[in-house]
Amino acid sequence: MTRAVLIVTTAIFVLSLGPWLITALFSVMFFDAPGSTEMLFPWLMFCYVWLYPLFVIPPAIISWILHSQGKFRFAVMVGLTPLFYILPGILWFIISIFFMH
Repeated sequence: MTRAVLIVTTAIFVLSLGPWLITALFSVMFFDAPGSTEMLFPWLMFCYVWLYPLFVIPPAIISWILHSQGKFRFAVMVGLTPLFYILPGILWFIISIFFMH
């Protein structure tokens, strides 16, 4: 069961790096408007987008190392930690759509 969870979560998070790359390439457009380089929100979003691989790749590697050491429950917990990075980002995106016009 643990192995199946790790395979699915690792696959989902690693495959999400494809759309991340496209998003990262377009993230410079946060600074397209005049004066946006002096605003805080574009910088926060830019950093948030570019830090994504740091919150996806290491937990995937560490979770498989823990799995090989027999620490199955902890391996799943570490493997799911990217959700703590992704879910606030989705919430932030939804809030910015509705309240930041």
